[in-house]
Amino acid sequence: MKKIPVFLLLLVLLATSCGTTTIIGTSSWHDIYVDKVFMGKGTVKLTRMGIPKTIKVEERLGNKVIASVTEKRRFDFVTFMLGMYTYGPGLLIGWRYPKTIVLHPDYTMGWDERDNPWVNPSSVWDN
Repeated sequence: MKKIPVFLLLLVLLATSCGTTTIIGTSSWHDIYVDKVFMGKGTVKLTRMGIPKTIKVEERLGNKVIASVTEKRRFDFVTFMLGMYTYGPGLLIGWRYPKTIVLHPDYTMGWDERDNPWVNPSSVWDN
C-alpha cells in the first residue's frame, strides 16, 4: 500500500521534469545551431532528458558566430529517483540539461588586444 504514494510522487516528478530545454538567443532573427545542426531562429527547444551528453550551442548571423556555449546533461535528484525506481537503467537515461540556456554575445570576437587603449595606453599617447 505504501508503494502507491511513492509511485505517484515519482510519476509527478518525472512528468514535470522531462519536457524540453529552451535555448534563448540574443535576437529573434539569428540562427541557432546545436552541434552544427540548424535548430531554428531566436528561441528553440531541445529534449531535456537522456543519456549523458555535451552539446555546443552557437548563435550565428550569416557565417559569423555571435555567441556560443557548451552545456552538458547533469545528474540530479530526478536522475537518482529514476535510477532507484528502475533499479539502475534510470541512472543512465535520466540525465538532464538545464531548463533554460541563455546565449550571451561574445563582445571580444574580432577584437585585437593591441588596439585596446586600456591594455596598451602608449599607442594612444605616442601619436
